[in-house]
Amino acid sequence: MTAILEPPATAPVEPAVPPKPAPVDPAIVPVRPAPVATRSQPPRAPRTRPVLTPTGIRVLGGVLVALSVFGDLLAPTADGPRPELSGWVQLLAIGYVTVLMAALAGFALGRRWALGPALAFGALYALDVALCPATGHHQIGAWWYGQVAVGAVLLLLPVAALAGTRGQDGGSSAS
Repeated sequence: MTAILEPPATAPVEPAVPPKPAPVDPAIVPVRPAPVATRSQPPRAPRTRPVLTPTGIRVLGGVLVALSVFGDLLAPTADGPRPELSGWVQLLAIGYVTVLMAALAGFALGRRWALGPALAFGALYALDVALCPATGHHQIGAWWYGQVAVGAVLLLLPVAALAGTRGQDGGSSAS
C-alpha cells in the first residue's frame, strides 16, 4: 500500500529558457526624436454652461414679449368681415394663449422652466404665421416676411437659451 501513497518518480523538469534576442543592427533601428520640453499647463476643467439667473430669465421674457407684440403689429387689419374660424383653428388659438400665459408666469417668477412654454409659444406663433395666408385671413405681403423672421427668432431664442445655459442647481433641469 505504500506504493499508492508515494508520488510517482519523475525526472526533474528544467525551466524553459527564453531564447536570447538577436543582435540589433543600429542602422535599421529608427531614431526617436528627443522629447521637446514644454511649459506645463494645468489640466483643463470641463467646460460648463453658464447659469441662467432669474434676472436673465426675466430679461429674456421681456425680449420675447416685445418681439411677439412687434410681430403682431406688422400684420395689417383683415379686409372685410371677420372670418369664421374652424374648430381646429380655435383649439390652436386656445393652446397659443395657454402657453403664452404659462410662459409669462414663469418669466415673472424668474424660473427657467418658463423657457419650455416659451418654446411652445414660439412654435405655435410660427404655425400661426404660416396659417394666416393659408386660412384666407390675410394675403401674403412684405409684412408677412417680417412676421416669419419674428416667428423664427421666437422659436430659436428659447432653444438657444435652453441649450446654452444651465439651471442654478448646476444641472440642466428646471430651477
